[in-house]
Amino acid sequence: SPLAALDTRYRTLLAEAEALLPFCCAIAPTMTQDTVAMASLLHQSQAIYGQTSESKLAAMAACFATAPRGDVVEIGTAWGRSAFALCMLAQHY
Repeated sequence: SPLAALDTRYRTLLAEAEALLPFCCAIAPTMTQDTVAMASLLHQSQAIYGQTSESKLAAMAACFATAPRGDVVEIGTAWGRSAFALCMLAQHY
């Protein structure tokens, strides 16, 4: 059923996010991003065509957790996946 497919998709996203969090915490031990927030980043960014993988998104999230507050600039973007992630992470942190 459509509902079961949607449930499966969200459970898969949560599992992917859970698997990426140790990687993030290795980069940024003080990171406060939780599983649902990481799953949201993955879900929203996967809807945008681009070259940024899930592991790169996780690394970007870890960098934001430790970066000082300020402006965020991306020099060049292919289709916008990383630009979206930068915007979402800037709002979160």
